[in-house]
Amino acid sequence: MKRFTTTFLLLIIGSYITFAYDFSAVSSSGQTLYYTITSESTVEVIAPGGVVYSNSNWAGFNQPTGSLIIPSTVLYLDKTYNVTSIAGGAFMLCEGLTSVSIPSSIVKIGNWAFSASGVETIIYPSTPILLGGWVFAGTPWLWNQPEGLVYLGNTLYWYKGEVPANYSLTIPSNVNSIAGRAFNQGYEDGQINLVNVQIPSAVKFIGPNAFYKCHLNTLSLPEEIEIIGDGAFGYNYFSEVSIPSSVKYLGGSAFGHCPSLTTVHYNALSAQGSDSYVPSSVFNDCTSLTTFKWGANIQHIPSGLLNGCSNLTGDIDIPNTVTKIGKYAFYGCTGFTGNLTIPSTITEVGEYAFSGCSGLTTMNVDATNIGDFAFSNCTNVTQLTIGENVDSAGDLSFASLPNIKTLYYNARHLRSKKSGISYTSLCSLFFGNRVEHLPDYFMQVSSNLTAVSFPNSLISIGENVFFNSGISGELIIPENVQSIGSFSFMYCFNISCIKSLSTIPPSIDASVFSYLRNKTLYVPDSALESYKKTYPWSEFGTILPINPSVVDELKASRENTNAGAPIYDLNGHKLSKMPAGGYYIQGGKKCLVK
Repeated sequence: MKRFTTTFLLLIIGSYITFAYDFSAVSSSGQTLYYTITSESTVEVIAPGGVVYSNSNWAGFNQPTGSLIIPSTVLYLDKTYNVTSIAGGAFMLCEGLTSVSIPSSIVKIGNWAFSASGVETIIYPSTPILLGGWVFAGTPWLWNQPEGLVYLGNTLYWYKGEVPANYSLTIPSNVNSIAGRAFNQGYEDGQINLVNVQIPSAVKFIGPNAFYKCHLNTLSLPEEIEIIGDGAFGYNYFSEVSIPSSVKYLGGSAFGHCPSLTTVHYNALSAQGSDSYVPSSVFNDCTSLTTFKWGANIQHIPSGLLNGCSNLTGDIDIPNTVTKIGKYAFYGCTGFTGNLTIPSTITEVGEYAFSGCSGLTTMNVDATNIGDFAFSNCTNVTQLTIGENVDSAGDLSFASLPNIKTLYYNARHLRSKKSGISYTSLCSLFFGNRVEHLPDYFMQVSSNLTAVSFPNSLISIGENVFFNSGISGELIIPENVQSIGSFSFMYCFNISCIKSLSTIPPSIDASVFSYLRNKTLYVPDSALESYKKTYPWSEFGTILPINPSVVDELKASRENTNAGAPIYDLNGHKLSKMPAGGYYIQGGKKCLVK
């Protein structure tokens, strides 16, 4: 059996993570402990030096020695906090520490927390604790344990030694958590003889890499399990897995690199995913995964769930109970095809959630908040509908859609970051009749977009919206428009004239109609002098009046262009009659029957 030495620990330590403790307090056993506040009511015990997994984590501070009692609560500035976690590396290399008492308030202990310390005795609660990897590696306590299954309270801590060939393990029914690396002796050294395991129903937490690189050929998860740590079942050989509804956290690569996995039954109602900047896929590199079945009542799709699962095919059939989609959830799922519908019941779509889903051809998006790059690089999308309920869109949310032909834009007042989006292939743009604002940069450089008909509901146009676009013929600005952002119609050389129906000149700067001041500007007769006196409207060489009857006709024509025109569904199929409900296209406009 290998022992973890101090030298070995320092060699395999990863990158340092810096913390700053918020306060210190003396424990009942006399040692000064250091804490960081994790919520309004909770704190975590940390290494005071602020460097995790390092021999300098207590440099300049007095290491705790002897018997340490970690408190369940601690007082700071007249407020009592619950002590709920111990950070990774918190007492690493504290060789003078001989025993530790851990309270039942603790629900999480990070990797290496007491590794290479002098701990010989551990008083451990019976309550479930999410235990990281190698928490007590290299301690006298572990050296003194007999080979086989090692327990801490009701936590299965480790299998010490090598399991027998073709080993099938039934974990005792009283076990309520399984520690990280429990069946993994090193980063590349899994218990390959472990081929089957029966996990009891009491287990709530399975730590990171617990069964990493074992050879499990079947897997049944308990129905009350809540946390499945990063890499927990990575590199195993089961063909099917069912994720219970109780799961609250699914770590990155929790089932990654399982070459035989073909089918997933996903039932987790509201699982969270990894918080890392680019979360690893829960099922990354599962090259045989072709079937993914959603359970009932799922509310949240976690970050990184199917990131890169390119062999899943057909429609992305998102359950209608979902309210949130995490970042990178479907990133690079190139096998999905057809239509993607994101209904208004979904309040948030995370960054890069559907980026790179190149098999999709149409997208109907009505989520409230959309993250950066959420629908970018969907290279085969030809039709995009942005729904009325979309409130905010992040950086380049709909960027790099090189084959988009038709955009149905219905968002009333979309807030979007200033980021250039070029729709060079866009031919048709239809506005809903409740659109009030067009966000900055949204449809610029659309050289094939020749006709634009704004709704009468429009109040403002952002910056660079139609910069260098192919708009031709009359440009009619509705009467309610109050402002037009910089460069919005710059280089739109094909516009023949501008008709502004507002009796009050909208707020603009000189860049809005650059190179168009040689065109004729038509304005309401009653506002002619106002436009002539208002810069930069006054820069137009020719400003002519529109009499009131013509203005009324223009307004009416914009409201009634649908009358008598053929009716189509959103996919361009001609309908024989008006639909009973939902959206349809008539007279070049998207309409809604409620």
